[in-house]
Amino acid sequence: MALPQLSIWQPGDGLRKIKYKYHVCLIVIFSVLIRLLFLTDRYLWCDEASSVLISRHSVDNLLFHTAFDVHPPLYYLLLHDWIILLGDSIAAVRSLSLLFGILTVVLVIALTRWLANERTALLAGWFAALMPMAVHYSQETRMYALMGMLTLAAALALMMWIKTPTHNRYLIAYALLMTFSFYTHYFTLFTLIAHWIAVTILSCQSHKTACYLKLPGWWFANLAIAVAYLPWLPVLFNLLTHLAQLRAGNDIGWIPPVTWRDLPAMYWHFLPETTDRVFRRSFCGWLWEVLSVLWGEYLYATENMKDIS
Repeated sequence: MALPQLSIWQPGDGLRKIKYKYHVCLIVIFSVLIRLLFLTDRYLWCDEASSVLISRHSVDNLLFHTAFDVHPPLYYLLLHDWIILLGDSIAAVRSLSLLFGILTVVLVIALTRWLANERTALLAGWFAALMPMAVHYSQETRMYALMGMLTLAAALALMMWIKTPTHNRYLIAYALLMTFSFYTHYFTLFTLIAHWIAVTILSCQSHKTACYLKLPGWWFANLAIAVAYLPWLPVLFNLLTHLAQLRAGNDIGWIPPVTWRDLPAMYWHFLPETTDRVFRRSFCGWLWEVLSVLWGEYLYATENMKDIS
């Protein structure tokens, strides 16, 4: 009679898991500290002040004003309740984005762990914790940190569904998160397009047993997103028909058109700088680069040690 197969315990497995959790906690704590650094070192600039002014209104007036704004209302609604809870000081209004930024770091670790392994997840977590662009928008009273958090969470839910396509609860979470993101920023559309491209590519791979595009759950999830966004479509159409007025008022169009030369410039813009108010970005940028190199050297050394042993 064949004996049942037992899982073999590997020495050090428990210790490895403890070390991984310890490193995750260390990354999260460090991301909190680095985002608290210089949080109130500058006044609210005009866009941040606009966020606070809109969010001070009652909910009805807030929705009325955001109907003429270039952004959907979800962030303003959250900031409205946040101000009621903590007040409208610089630290208070910026702390909402700080919270979203910290959660984004956690999501980066979770998503990378799901797609790769623990070591890669820790490396991605350090990048997310120290990336100057991520730190910058975690300290700004705008909706960008919220959008990043929601789209990352949606990507995680999508990847979990792709791995287990029979679990439609992941698609429900995906539809909710993408809907929230659409009510946060219109550029969520590009995230949705990227998700469709990914699902299409995975569906076309011959070795995949499941064709995701043929599963009704995927279509129902996207239909749910579209239906949930129907109440805001008239506002979006009205916005698109008044682009000339928005451009004249400098609500849009004040940024020069992007060229191919701007792509490397965008990278360097959020790394070490020498301009006046950007010491915190400069500090984070240098720290980001130094720790990236050190972490890469550590990974290389540990791999070599494994090969030697």
